[in-house]
Amino acid sequence: MLQWFCRLSRLGTVQIPGKSHLQRYQEMVDESGLREVVGTLLESAASADGPLELAEPAELETQFLDSTCVELNIHYPTDWVLLRDGVGH
Repeated sequence: MLQWFCRLSRLGTVQIPGKSHLQRYQEMVDESGLREVVGTLLESAASADGPLELAEPAELETQFLDSTCVELNIHYPTDWVLLRDGVGH
């Protein structure tokens, strides 16, 4: 569903990489090379006639961030703790 929403079907077959593949990818490019690629991608997204074929160029001046934090009551799920949670202690 997420791949459909992100329109990844336009790219052909999309396979999600595993943990070891991500580790290999991390070691393939250094930080400066990756920053250069991201900068080029952002420039392409901001241009009207870029190779990304966007309906309209991306507006990069404004950024929206979600900085909310929620404190969760997470604990190891032992049987008695699950029963206690189910009863509503």
